[in-house]
This record gives sequence, C-alpha cells and structure tokens, in this order.
Amino acid sequence: MRLELSVRGILRNFGLKLGRVSKGRWEERVRELTADNAMLSDAVAPILRLRAQMRNELAMMTKKVRSLALSDATCRLLMTMPGVGPVTALTFVTAVDDPARFRRTRDIGAWAGLTPRRSQTGERDVSGEITRTGDVALRTALFQAATVMLHRGRRMRWLKSWALRVAGRRGLKRATTALARRMGVVLLRMWRDGTEFRFAREAAASPVPA
Repeated sequence: MRLELSVRGILRNFGLKLGRVSKGRWEERVRELTADNAMLSDAVAPILRLRAQMRNELAMMTKKVRSLALSDATCRLLMTMPGVGPVTALTFVTAVDDPARFRRTRDIGAWAGLTPRRSQTGERDVSGEITRTGDVALRTALFQAATVMLHRGRRMRWLKSWALRVAGRRGLKRATTALARRMGVVLLRMWRDGTEFRFAREAAASPVPA
C-alpha cells in the first residue's frame, strides 16, 4: 500500500490522477498514464517491479496460511463463522492454545483487551475506551473479523443484526468493538462444544458449556 501511495504521489506531481482502479488493473493503469513520458515511466518502473514481487510473495504466503488452516480441524470449525478466515482462525487457536484455560467464555473479551475501561469515583461509574491489554494480534484479528462481518455479505445473521442495533445506539466503532468481543466468546464456545457456527439465533441460544 505504501508503494502504491508513493506512485500516486509521483503521478500527482505531474498532474496525473490514478483514481479508483481494481488491483488487477492497477499496474496497467499506471503504465497507461506514464506511456507518453519516458522520464516518468522510468521513475515508476522500479516501484512497479517491487510491487509485483511483493504481491507474488503475498500470494504464496496466503496460500500457505490457508493450507495450514485447512489442515487443522479446529481452524476449519472456527472458519464456519462468517468473517473468520484462515488468519483469524490461526491467530485465535495460537493465542488461546487451550480453551479450558478460561473459566467463563466471556472472560476472553477482557483477556484480549476488548472490554471498556471502568473509572469509578464515588457515585460515578464511567466506561471508557477498551483496555488494549493482552494479545495484540488476537485483538486485531477479532476486530478485523467483526469489520468483515458488518460490511460484507447480504445475509443478515443474528450476530450482525445485534451489532447493527448497537451501532444505532452507540455508533459504528463501538458496535464493531462489541461485535469483536462477542465473536471471541462465540468462537471459544464453538471450540469447546465442537459445533459449527449457528446462523439462527434460536440455535445459537441452545445450551453450551460456559
């Protein structure tokens, strides 16, 4: 992304605007804009080569990560939840390690630093920003998974529906954080119970180990 922003900056200096373009056509569009200017073409060529190499490396790494996740039964189970891909599943399994370490499934929210800070003074009890303690990678992965669930896919699921109601009351950012926290709880329950994600609220409310 930084390389792409660098190219956009170079083009802007020449009065050229790349605009919105798909990743597949990005390099082609840059070459179209620089075709009539040899100096500009020479300036961006090394960046384009480096970008292409990094994209190839990323594609190979993504393939390896996906293969690793699909070879693990727990990861495959967790990936039945919408928004949870190979990276999130692997991060969750690696960070938690043993689901029995938590006495209550909701404890994972505090462990991942996704619970609000509490400021209590006399009669005041104020909830602030999240604590941001614990495993940074896990917190980031859950937040990204929550973002994906909220913004992608047309099918309305009970978790997404719940988060949208929270967003209506408290804003999208807090709703995303709340959804990330709740997704962590549900993922832990799925792992303990050995069951796939339940798309219906009634099914999800059935008894599971706490």
